[in-house]
Amino acid sequence: RLEHRLLSPLGEVWVDHAVGILRDEIGNPQLFVHQFADRTETRRMQADLTFRATHDIQTGLANRASLLTRLEKRLGLAPGPADHIGVLWCDIDNLKQINDQHGHDTGDQALLQSAQLLAGACRTGDVLARWGGEEFIILLPETDSVQATTFAERLREQFAAQVLVVGDKSVAVTASFGVAQ
Repeated sequence: RLEHRLLSPLGEVWVDHAVGILRDEIGNPQLFVHQFADRTETRRMQADLTFRATHDIQTGLANRASLLTRLEKRLGLAPGPADHIGVLWCDIDNLKQINDQHGHDTGDQALLQSAQLLAGACRTGDVLARWGGEEFIILLPETDSVQATTFAERLREQFAAQVLVVGDKSVAVTASFGVAQ
């Protein structure tokens, strides 16, 4: 019994493939019976559940649990020469006021645009996660505190320069950062 992927003109199909042997009265194989069961929807649901367990649904970023798992793995590695990890804590300023003044749709857009700005600034190998609410964390491997502070300042300036436009509303979105190594 195997589960495997087949390609069709409509895309991939996951099947459960079972093979049975029918034998005669003295035990010699007479027939092989192949049975296929479509497991595509089950696979899709499993992938969706895995994504929901490890990602923030609103922003698509890694969630707190995923971040903590990655950080635990990272900190478990034996440090090498010049092995630094910078940690940036980002807090979107005044998100509650944006929600109160302009509505939650605008606040959600501010949160999503902020996540996209942060994701666009990250390098390959950096880990960006939504910690919760309006807070994000970025893990910066091989980054000392000076480099992390420079990165945080550049991000702060990018936030200060952006203006979120939702419908007929223009909203300034700024952020505050903390840095650790």
